Amino acid sequence: MTGRKRSKVKERPCMIPRAAKEIRKRIILEKEDYLIILENQIKEIEKKEKEEEERQKAEEEQRKEEENASEASSQSVESKTPATETSVTEVQATEVPAATSVQTTEAAASNDNGTERHGDGYTIPGPVSNILSSGRGYSKNWLYDENGNIIESTVWYNDIYGYVYDINGNYEGWNMYYIRRMRMARIWLAGDTHGEIDLGKVADYFDDLILYDEVTKEDYLIILGDVGVCWDGGAGDAFVQECLHNLPCTVLFIDGNHENFDLLEQYPEEEWHGGNVQYIQEDIIHLMRGQVYEIGGRRFFTFGGGNSIDRMMRTTGISWWPEEMPSDIEYSEGLRNLERVGNHVDYILTHTCPKHVAEQLVTIMYPGEEPLQQYLEEISKSVDFDTWYFGHWHMDEEVEGRYICLWNEIVELEE
Repeated sequence: MTGRKRSKVKERPCMIPRAAKEIRKRIILEKEDYLIILENQIKEIEKKEKEEEERQKAEEEQRKEEENASEASSQSVESKTPATETSVTEVQATEVPAATSVQTTEAAASNDNGTERHGDGYTIPGPVSNILSSGRGYSKNWLYDENGNIIESTVWYNDIYGYVYDINGNYEGWNMYYIRRMRMARIWLAGDTHGEIDLGKVADYFDDLILYDEVTKEDYLIILGDVGVCWDGGAGDAFVQECLHNLPCTVLFIDGNHENFDLLEQYPEEEWHGGNVQYIQEDIIHLMRGQVYEIGGRRFFTFGGGNSIDRMMRTTGISWWPEEMPSDIEYSEGLRNLERVGNHVDYILTHTCPKHVAEQLVTIMYPGEEPLQQYLEEISKSVDFDTWYFGHWHMDEEVEGRYICLWNEIVELEE
């Protein structure tokens, strides 16, 4: 099975393999060692650059002296010898190399685009032509935008000292900065969190992870419904939102059947990464039903909603809302958006699952969710996708190799 890295649940949820932890610790130490090495290399480069500047200055002065001597000699010949076709030719022959030399120098100067601007506080090592011809070695890398898409018109060259140049030789930084900028967003998936009830599994996972790994707000945790980020409209919501905000990554979520849809609909819809969303906070974002998003170089189709089997124990407008089940408008919008991308996505994220998957997970099918399950069933047959993740059923199970139900496990998608 491809496309994900799964954390196994043992005594506590979301434990990380010890080997992976040691590897990532070593990576961090190697990064620190690299910075020390880089600093020493920069000093060596600065010394060589200064020597090169002095050499070029001396050569320029010598060239000017030779030009002046050549010009004086020509003027002396012209004053003493009658101008003949042969003498003119000889004079031109002496001038041509000098003109060629000047042109070559100007061309080299025009290529030296790496000697003016840099943003990291380090001396620039010189023109990219020197990098490519010096034998020091270089690598060519594509630059990715914030969504993980390649900027096809831009190529970045890294020399072995860590400096980065664009295709025209302009200095752009050093490669630790660009490695951070170029890497694809990391994406994790988690099952239902139910407000603060099951939020601990997420907090524990990232508490462990940030001890040895880098996570930023440009990375994403996607919760597969029943988040409860909007529930009581008071202190409970404030606490849950604060917990999610304090995670080192941005939190995305689809809605489940246990959400306060009266509160949720008060947030305005905005466009984000190709689909409609609602910002609960800047780093807590609702992925709406029937949308297609391009996130971190991967394409996702999302469709929240589900049926509450304990409906009779709940109170309308307080602990249950009919909007838990999708509307015909939402069903239609989902199909239109899938058609727009040629019915091809990398991942499908839902709260519940297609009918045939549900039948393999449970022996008793509760009434009320059939329309949504059947809708998802049709999508499973008509859409080309890699893996389908969902929550709702409170179990960690895999069906047919590509339908993954999440509960306690946290899954990281592979780049």
